[in-house]
Amino acid sequence: MPSWLAVAKNEYRLMLSGKVTRRLRKPLPILLVSAVITMAAVLITASHSLSLELRLKESLESMLALPLKLDPFILLLITDTSFVWRMGSLAGVFAFLIPIFAAIGRQLEEAEVVSKDVVLSSPLKPVHVLIGEFMVNLLMLPVILLLSTLFFIPLALIFYLSLQTIVLIFATLILASLTGIWIAVIVSTYLFTREYRSKAKSALKALLGVLGVAMGIGILVLSMSTTPSSFWFLPPVWVANTIHFAVTQSNVAVVKINFAYFFIPLQPDGWTSFTLLAVLFTLSFLLGAACSSKIKFTSVFEGREETSIIKGENLFYKAFRKALPYPLNIMVVSQLKEFTRRTDNIARFVSVIMLPLVILLMSRMMRSDVTSGGDSLLVLSSLSSFYFVLVGVMLPMMVIPYVFIDSKDLLWTIKKTPKGIRLMIYSMVIETLFLSVPLSAVLALLFHLSIGSIGGNPALLLAVMFFMVLVSTAITTGVYASRPVFKEKGFGHFVNFVITLIVTGIIVSAMLILLVTPWVLNLIVAAPLLQAASWLPQPTSIVISQTLTYLITNVSPSNITLQMAGAAV
Repeated sequence: MPSWLAVAKNEYRLMLSGKVTRRLRKPLPILLVSAVITMAAVLITASHSLSLELRLKESLESMLALPLKLDPFILLLITDTSFVWRMGSLAGVFAFLIPIFAAIGRQLEEAEVVSKDVVLSSPLKPVHVLIGEFMVNLLMLPVILLLSTLFFIPLALIFYLSLQTIVLIFATLILASLTGIWIAVIVSTYLFTREYRSKAKSALKALLGVLGVAMGIGILVLSMSTTPSSFWFLPPVWVANTIHFAVTQSNVAVVKINFAYFFIPLQPDGWTSFTLLAVLFTLSFLLGAACSSKIKFTSVFEGREETSIIKGENLFYKAFRKALPYPLNIMVVSQLKEFTRRTDNIARFVSVIMLPLVILLMSRMMRSDVTSGGDSLLVLSSLSSFYFVLVGVMLPMMVIPYVFIDSKDLLWTIKKTPKGIRLMIYSMVIETLFLSVPLSAVLALLFHLSIGSIGGNPALLLAVMFFMVLVSTAITTGVYASRPVFKEKGFGHFVNFVITLIVTGIIVSAMLILLVTPWVLNLIVAAPLLQAASWLPQPTSIVISQTLTYLITNVSPSNITLQMAGAAV
């Protein structure tokens, strides 16, 4: 048996090593390929029988009594073609990036549990591992094609998709997927041949998680706007341009806003984009062949002793020790060190900044793009308001649960110390506020820059964010203190998360509603006064009642940011 085939079989066995997936090892490839062929046939059949373009052509032929040819200009009578480009760009993101994230993530996960002594001592060559990894990752190709074809179902119901169109679309997706798979194989093989420390593994996982969040936000961007021509160098843009040309037979995207048409030329055009994909595919394989000689199966720690030096605390922790009373300062500093020691905690906590940054970028793009209507900006503002409320509630939930997970070995000692539980709760609150308040201030500033004058006073925006963080911190601390969970993947986290989200949502929603419609709060305050005024003499009672009624209904400061946030809640 060839060495690369042995590597491929071993990787395939590890990939499907679960109790359920183990039974699917033999039929799974056949089922996936059959599903792709069936999906392609369904697209062609639906397009040839149900497409709006074909029905419009038949209607015009019956009206004019003349045979007509399917022409891209008929699309002007149907709809704009910008959503074809958007669907193609989403498919391009899936085809190019999912193989990279899946292969590297699987390799990092296996690096923790699989011993590489056998592999490192075997007579394998780098090219054997590269080919074996590439062959087993080809299993993702039909999965990606199936996911991508879901975006083309609306296209098949509107546009006439010929067999040549389906072939060009699938060829484009296959080129993008193979390129992503090969790049992932090179990186994952390099990771496979190296032994990393746990901190380096955590950093790589955190980076992969942040990139995954970036991919999700990129999908959101591509689904809501048209990527400008300055992004012509991105492979998903090449996929989108090729698919647009295959579907519409045109290199010009037609954008319809009300009764106005905008014609946007694709850069690069369809065939040039397909050529660039083929060139990238070829160059990636040549680069992999050149890098295979640089990959060696050697361990980093082989024949080397390491010594660790305990460094003194920096000024940051020293300031905490001096600012807080003893022994609370010791507890807070130890929890901060434990939280910041894990890179994935920091990456998870900071990743919430990515969506406001993308929203800021999208708002600038939409304001400078004449083809972006007011509806897109309204949707963007609503999304910003909803995320603004959500992130203020979620920030403490990213800190407090991991305090219990990281301190589970010390909890018994803390419990037996005088006032240990109380000190731990106080330290959790201080740690959470210290980490959440600066980040919430940055988020409030980003949201203000994104929605501009719509958001109103930035100081009020900042105050609302601080209020939500404070309420969420108190409730999350109370829930986890009463129901501690010490397993990172335990079901108790889900239960605590639901309880915290419901209670926090009710309190924050009630406060926001009172701020949006403050006459309710005025009524609560004035109700006892109205009742007391009824016992006064008649002229005085009428005057006081009318005055209180006027104050209830008219003293109502309003702010559009709070109104949008209340509507989002």
